[in-house]
Amino acid sequence: MRKILMLAAVFILSANNDTPDYKETPTSTEAVPPTNDPWANCEFEIKTASFGTKIPFTTVPVAHTKEQINQGVANLNGTPIMLFLWDQPRRYAFTMRSVLRPMSVAFINDKGEITQIENMKPNTTELHVSDKPVRVALEVGKGLLSSHNITTGSRITIKQCSSTLPFPEKFFQEKK
Repeated sequence: MRKILMLAAVFILSANNDTPDYKETPTSTEAVPPTNDPWANCEFEIKTASFGTKIPFTTVPVAHTKEQINQGVANLNGTPIMLFLWDQPRRYAFTMRSVLRPMSVAFINDKGEITQIENMKPNTTELHVSDKPVRVALEVGKGLLSSHNITTGSRITIKQCSSTLPFPEKFFQEKK
C-alpha cells in the first residue's frame, strides 16, 4: 500500500533558498503567480459549512500541468495559496520536504465540498494523503482556513478563470 501511495503522485513542494523563514502566515486570500509562466488564475469563493459565510478568493494560481504541480507554492510571491487540479480522481499526497513555512491542504471532492483538511509542518517528509479519491486540492498557509472558519463540509464555487480548466461541473454551480 505504501508503495502505491508513493507512486500515486507525491508532490514535493520545495522552497527557494531566498524564501524567508515565515514565522507567521499572512491571512490574505490573494496570491501572485510566478512571472513568465503560463499559469491560469481563478477567482472563487468558499461558503463555510458552519455559518454559510462566503469567503472570496481572488487571483489564485491553479497548478494543472505536471511541472506546475511539482513546483507547487514554492515560487509564489505574496501569500502562499494555490489550487491543484488533476485530470483523474485519485488519492493524492503532499509532503513538506524543503518547504520552510507551515501549510494546510484541503482535499475537495467533485461536488466542490472540502472533505479533509491536513495541517503540515515545514521541512518534513511525512505524507499527507487524501482519504478518498479527489481531483482538486487547495493548499494555503497554515491558519488561513481556520481564520476564515473554513472546515470540512465548506464548499468551493469557481466564479471565473483566466483559461479553460477541467474543473468538475459542480464547481461552477452555487449550492442552494
